[in-house]
Amino acid sequence: MRQLLFTLLGFIVVNSLTTSCNSNNKIEEGVIEFTITFPSFDMESHPITGMLLPKRQIVSFRGNQFHAQIKKAMVEINAISNTEERYLYSELKFGSPIYFEGTISARDLDKVSIEFTDKRDTLAGFEVKQAFATINNFGIIELWYTEEITMKNPNWHTPYYEVPGMLLAYTIFENGVEMRFTATSYSFDTIDESLFTPSKQGTSTDFKTFKNELYSVLDNFTKT
Repeated sequence: MRQLLFTLLGFIVVNSLTTSCNSNNKIEEGVIEFTITFPSFDMESHPITGMLLPKRQIVSFRGNQFHAQIKKAMVEINAISNTEERYLYSELKFGSPIYFEGTISARDLDKVSIEFTDKRDTLAGFEVKQAFATINNFGIIELWYTEEITMKNPNWHTPYYEVPGMLLAYTIFENGVEMRFTATSYSFDTIDESLFTPSKQGTSTDFKTFKNELYSVLDNFTKT
């Protein structure tokens, strides 16, 4: 489930007419929710496992900072990023908590080829643009993104770092497991600065160790 944390973004159905905007009428602040589905997973044959799988991600953002959370059963995953400074903090709370803090580079991510199209649509009240990503061994993935949010380089820490706007719909593949992230709702809220402060609970690890531990936990859920 590579890049689950690092492709944290995907958003939106506008629930409020009052939003935090700049002079260009772009959104600067709010809370976004999107659903997580597993298209290739047989929920009927594995109902108990299906109940344990994460179903949503909550993203709170302000300016160039965001906090993303996935929480289900005994597992909690949090990520904090300053996209302008390219700072990333990721933590996994399951058993003995661990976290990674620092930055990553393109060589840490899957190699992806991005093709942009002229197709436009609306998703959750935002104007979105279509693109396709080709990932080695996984095939072609349809992407939808918006440039109506002010955040700079929102995808710097994901395989989709060439996409200029915030992703609202995308798919992740890892070890044969397919996860689809789809925008569901956006609501304006004033985000407290404390939400972007890392808890640093547990043991600090390097990026590779953190990824391996995260994949192990998630794979156990999908293969139960």
